[in-house]
Amino acid sequence: MSILSNPKHEAFARKVAEGKRFGTAYRSVYGKKGLDSHASRLARNGKVSARIKELQQKSESKTLLTIQERRQFLADVVRVKVRETPLSSPLIQSIKTGKDGIEIRVPDKIKALELDAKMAGELVEKQETTHVLPGSLEEAVIELIHGKKRD
Repeated sequence: MSILSNPKHEAFARKVAEGKRFGTAYRSVYGKKGLDSHASRLARNGKVSARIKELQQKSESKTLLTIQERRQFLADVVRVKVRETPLSSPLIQSIKTGKDGIEIRVPDKIKALELDAKMAGELVEKQETTHVLPGSLEEAVIELIHGKKRD
């Protein structure tokens, strides 16, 4: 498949392939008024979804690890049993020998779960909005506090 004929569709596909969420990618291409439902619909468009997959595959071939390999590593981190892990395991970050025995350090399991959830799109970071509806109680309170209307 080649570049999409609609430049905005192509820009959206590229942003999604780079890892942006659909809504974020859509708003960066179409402006701040874009709705997540529009972004989702565009992502389901056959040509756009095929282009996203193509761009992601090209990107993965240039990276050290594919997305699947990264997620498998995170799964291994979560499931590792330190006492049963061979000393040659790539999951071992450090080994210290002391008078109390051997201390083996592995990656943080909670952090691995968080990273995996982010990669799967299950963990969404909070975003604050500053939208105040004209004539709302919130606008009236702001006027009282600041003595003027917000722009």
